[in-house]
Amino acid sequence: MAVSLEQVVVTPEWGHEATSPMAAFQQLLQADGAEVTDMPSLIAVLPCGKGERDKDARRLLFSAFDLRGHGVLEVQDILTGLTTLLTAMRSSAAELAQPPTPSVALAFETVTNQKKRGHKGVSRSEFRLLLTYLKWYMVTPLLSGSRGALPPAGFR
Repeated sequence: MAVSLEQVVVTPEWGHEATSPMAAFQQLLQADGAEVTDMPSLIAVLPCGKGERDKDARRLLFSAFDLRGHGVLEVQDILTGLTTLLTAMRSSAAELAQPPTPSVALAFETVTNQKKRGHKGVSRSEFRLLLTYLKWYMVTPLLSGSRGALPPAGFR
């Protein structure tokens, strides 16, 4: 049974009302039955789809990563957000969650290089593209010849 975003955020039957975008996103993943044990499993469940549920989940995730409230994410915001989310979702905090720094940096660079000159951050409207590239770079070997290679159209 699908759980709506509204149920996750405000329905008491899910335990308690989420107090932050990060907590709401974490509850959404748990309601979907996502098993997140490491960084690759977290990257695999990031909301990259074009449906309303993924759009709502991306809004939560972007807000959780945008701690400064500027509406633009830098590489460090994404790395910190992924690490915080993974640490919160793991039942065992024995290992410190290490973000996939090269993949994040490459996905960030790919998105920002498509923009005209100016601010080099990722806006809310570019966030889906960043997550898509991040998934692509996590599953594709980073060979020296593939640096910056775009995923096939069907993957986006």
